[in-house]
Amino acid sequence: MTTTIKLNTPPELVFLPGEIYSYSGIKLPLFLSRIEAGFPSPADDYNEGLIDLNNLVVSNAPETYIAEATGYSMIKAGIYPGTKLIIDKSLTFQDGDIVVCSINGEMICKRYKIIDGSVYLVPENDDFKPILLTEEMSLVPFGVVTYFINKASRDSAR
Repeated sequence: MTTTIKLNTPPELVFLPGEIYSYSGIKLPLFLSRIEAGFPSPADDYNEGLIDLNNLVVSNAPETYIAEATGYSMIKAGIYPGTKLIIDKSLTFQDGDIVVCSINGEMICKRYKIIDGSVYLVPENDDFKPILLTEEMSLVPFGVVTYFINKASRDSAR
C-alpha cells in the first residue's frame, strides 16, 4: 500500500546577521595520500595542491545553507548538538537521505526511509522512535543534508 504525503511549500528562510556563514576564499592544502592511524610514510609528505572547501561541499550555492543541529537523535550518523549541517534545498528527498523538514511545525533532521511502501523519518539513535508519515501530517521539506561538519577537539559537543 502506497501512502501519499502532502508536501507543503517551504517558507522563505530568514537569516539574521551573525547567522550567515560567508565565503572567505580560503584554500587549504590537499594531501592525496590516505591518513592511517599507524606509522606515516615519508614519501607521502607532499601536498597535491589546494582545495576550496566551498567547492568541495557546496554544489548548488544559491540553494545551499548551513544550520546547526540540536538534540541527540542522529548521533549514530555522526550528527551531534552543534554539528553544522550543509543543506541543499533544491534536492528531492530520496530513500536513505538525511533530510531537514518541518513536521506539524517542528523542525527535525532524520533519515528519510521508504519501508514496504510507507514513508518514515528514522532517527539514528535507538532511544528515539521512527516517525511514520501520514496524510494528516503537515510536512514541509527544507532540504537534503549533503555534508556536515563536526569539531574534532576534546571540547566538541558529544
